[in-house]
Amino acid sequence: MKITPPQPFLFEGGKRAVLLLHGFTGSSADVRILGRFLQENAYTAYAPQYKGHGVTPDILLQTGPADWWQDVLDAYTHLKNLGYEEIAVAGLSLGGLFSLKLGFSRPVKGIVAMSTPTKMDSSSPIIAGFHDYVRNYKKLEGKTPEEIDQEMEAYKDAPMNTIAKLKDEINEVNSEIDMIYAPIMVVQGKKTIW
Repeated sequence: MKITPPQPFLFEGGKRAVLLLHGFTGSSADVRILGRFLQENAYTAYAPQYKGHGVTPDILLQTGPADWWQDVLDAYTHLKNLGYEEIAVAGLSLGGLFSLKLGFSRPVKGIVAMSTPTKMDSSSPIIAGFHDYVRNYKKLEGKTPEEIDQEMEAYKDAPMNTIAKLKDEINEVNSEIDMIYAPIMVVQGKKTIW
């Protein structure tokens, strides 16, 4: 089965823009409904697609937080180049972390951080999330449960280097968070494991 990878989107709706950022193993599709809502309410919404996301797990493992952060910076620059002066940023999970990082790296009008990791005592939720991503992707490829179980062995310890780098990102944001001067809205669920 041919799988069509998710694409970035730009929904033009007004002079003010909101940069929408998805999470680890996620895609621009995760923030698409929010993007349409913003467009209907006179905001322009733009969501990049991080390198390695929405494609095969092997490709995801060839990328890391530095690549994804560059995607965020490129997306911000893209909105600036389109003429948007008022840019807010909203992100989910890893996207929330990058939203906060953008808040002390670039001028933004406001920040929404949803289910954002602020500490990582255990990497097990990220590993479990990665394994779910691999398993679901293999299902989309039309693999049988037996084939999937066999192929999962190759990914058993795969994201460990990425997890170490994600911890570094969290530590950087925690150490610089007092440099954010834009308004911040934090959305966190009761059962969020961060």
